Amino acid sequence: MLKKQTYKEGHISYNISGYGSVLVWVHGFLGDSSIWGTIIEQIKPKHTHLRIDLPGHGNSSYVPKEMSMETIASLINNILEKEQIKKVSFIGHSMGGYVALAFAKLYPQKINTLTLLNSTALADTEQKKKDRQRAIRVFDLNHRIFVKEAIVKLFYKENLKRFDKEIKLLQQIALNTSIAGAKSALNAMMNRPESVTFLRETQMPVHYISGKHDRICTYQSILSQIEEMNATLTTLEDFGHMGFLAKIEHILGGNSSFGRV
Repeated sequence: MLKKQTYKEGHISYNISGYGSVLVWVHGFLGDSSIWGTIIEQIKPKHTHLRIDLPGHGNSSYVPKEMSMETIASLINNILEKEQIKKVSFIGHSMGGYVALAFAKLYPQKINTLTLLNSTALADTEQKKKDRQRAIRVFDLNHRIFVKEAIVKLFYKENLKRFDKEIKLLQQIALNTSIAGAKSALNAMMNRPESVTFLRETQMPVHYISGKHDRICTYQSILSQIEEMNATLTTLEDFGHMGFLAKIEHILGGNSSFGRV
C-alpha cells in the first residue's frame, strides 16, 4: 500500500506490505523504492516490507533544507512511529546503507539486524568529497548527461549487455530524481561521519553484501572493515555496485543475517 508522511514543504512516500517481522528497505542515490521489487517478490510471505523513497527521490517531494543522514533517519523513525512499528531489520543499498547506519546510531533499541548492501561504514575520502562537489556542479549544468554516465559506471563491465534493460530503467528512475534532492543527497553523503568505530563496538548483528567488482564501495575496503567487527559477509562474485539485481540465493548467502529477526 502506497502511503505518505506529510510535511509543510512536501511529503515522504513509502510502501508497506506483507505480514510478520518488519524489513525496512532503503535504496541508494538516484534510485527509488521500486528497485527492491524482485527481491521482495521472492521473500514476501515471511515479512512486512517497508520501502521508502528518500527525500527528492521517487515519489518523495520533501527535501529538508539541512539534509544529513541523521535527518533522513529521523524521517524514517517518524514513519515507524506513525505505523506503530517498534523493531525492524534494515537493508540499505549504498546511500541507503549510510542512512541505516545513522538510524542504528540514533535508535539502536529499534534495530534487529543491519544489512549493508554495496555500502560502507567509512567516511568519504578527500578525493571522494571533491568528486561529489564536482557532481553537484554538473547537476547545475546538465544533469541528464551525468545521470546516464553515472548509472553505467555502477555496473561490472562484463554485465553491461546482460543488464541492458535494467540499466535503461535505472537511468530513467535516476532522471526522475529532483535536482534539489540529488544535490542535497550529495552534500549529505559528503559530510557523513565514519561508522566503523560504531560497528566494531555494537552488539547488533551486522551483515555486508559486497560485489567483487564494486568500484564505489570496493571489496578490499569491505574486507578491511570487517577484520575487527562481529560482522558477516556475502560476496557477489560477478557484480559491481548494483547487487540488488543478483539472484536472491546469491544475496542471501550461506552465512547471511539478511532478513533475520
